[in-house]
Amino acid sequence: MKNLLSFVFLLFHLLLFAQNGVKSEKELAKNFIQILQTQNLKNLEAIAANAEIYQLFVETFKEKSKKEIQNILTNNKNSLSRKFQNIFHYFSVLEIENEKITIQKISKPEELYLIAPNYYQIPLQISLQGITDTIFLEAYKHKKRWYLTDFTSTQSIPLQNILRKCSKYSVEQYREILKSYWEQKEYNKMLIIIEKLRLIGIEDSETLYYEGLAYKATGNTHKANNAFRQAYALAYSQETDPQIIFELFEFYANASYYYDAYLLGEICINNNYQIAKVIPQMLNLLEKERKAYTPESTKLRNSPSFYASYKKILDMALSKVTSLSDKDKVRVFSWKAELDMEDEKWLQAKEYFLKALAIEPANFDFLYELAWIENETQQYSKALEYAQKAYQIKKTPEILAEMAYSKKNLNNCQQAITDYNTLFAMGEEFITASKLKNRGDCYRMLKNNKLACADYQKVLQMGENDDELRNWVKKNCK
Repeated sequence: MKNLLSFVFLLFHLLLFAQNGVKSEKELAKNFIQILQTQNLKNLEAIAANAEIYQLFVETFKEKSKKEIQNILTNNKNSLSRKFQNIFHYFSVLEIENEKITIQKISKPEELYLIAPNYYQIPLQISLQGITDTIFLEAYKHKKRWYLTDFTSTQSIPLQNILRKCSKYSVEQYREILKSYWEQKEYNKMLIIIEKLRLIGIEDSETLYYEGLAYKATGNTHKANNAFRQAYALAYSQETDPQIIFELFEFYANASYYYDAYLLGEICINNNYQIAKVIPQMLNLLEKERKAYTPESTKLRNSPSFYASYKKILDMALSKVTSLSDKDKVRVFSWKAELDMEDEKWLQAKEYFLKALAIEPANFDFLYELAWIENETQQYSKALEYAQKAYQIKKTPEILAEMAYSKKNLNNCQQAITDYNTLFAMGEEFITASKLKNRGDCYRMLKNNKLACADYQKVLQMGENDDELRNWVKKNCK
């Protein structure tokens, strides 16, 4: 009971002193040394109470149990004498901006630290919004009176400012503890530190990022996503560590949040941060999104939103292509070429297919596309060169058609006829009006009008609307 009385008495007395501030507090405190210069112990008798108040305290509580004292402090202050009620009035100094600190414990008297002459630190354990922590209040002595420096102002002081100044650790120390807990996989302890930082007004993108990591590690994906989204939003309004931007990017990339991942990836690329990791992941996302939302046979331009993202990311990747692996260079070059093909920019497409082919010289798809482009632009010798290389790799109907078309236009008519015959033997689906006409042209050039007529007549029967061809058939075919 004696210890409890001493505790409550000291609490009252500290709070009483808190209200008796003087204007010169800043001047009196200017010699405050932030790092404790000494551990000289001072007995709490140095903070001597008015004898009358002490006697009043003893008379009021000496026969009360701990539970009864707590009930009076909590629910029945009006039952006390007026003088005592005036003392309790000063509890309000710890109720600032409708947030209440509950003081649970004042440390032992021997833990009162002398910082400088007549200047002390008093450690208190507090509970606020369910979070328990230690704060260090500062008291100084002036003309035989004692004051708590943080509560002497007549103006309202934000609670967070008091907690930040008096907390056991600085903001940076809390951050280091947070990172240490992350490395130790102490996820619940991380969340406690984050709440402490939040109580002292720290809720920046870095803190929210670690909160997201903690929730993600404990399987709470919903809270992890909320924390990451808040961190992501703050990243645009605060100066943010590039590492955090990168980590947020990776989270959104792994979760397939395409839009957010693209924006964060763009920030990383613009800041030349982790480019060798960011661009490949963005390419993976593009590939995944394309498969999910764009049918294979559909042109990208038919999906304007995706087309814009696709083109923008490829342009960014091209600007940093020297930082990429050969595998990723090939993806960037070939995708850019395909995009140019959609826009019928044959020469630009050719340029990028050649860059991709230089890395993968035996790539059938690149050889086929180059053969097609060269035929389209009437560069038949180059077209045949690419087509023959491709045909050695894979004997497909498509590349056989390109090879036959090149030979026909190079006047290698007999070889072209052989290729068309091989193609048509692969299946009726490969017998088209244009290919039959090409074979008919070869027969005609070889002056084999009988076989030319046979092909031309089939072409007309298939609905080909070619007046010149029709007139030739009328004139030369019986």
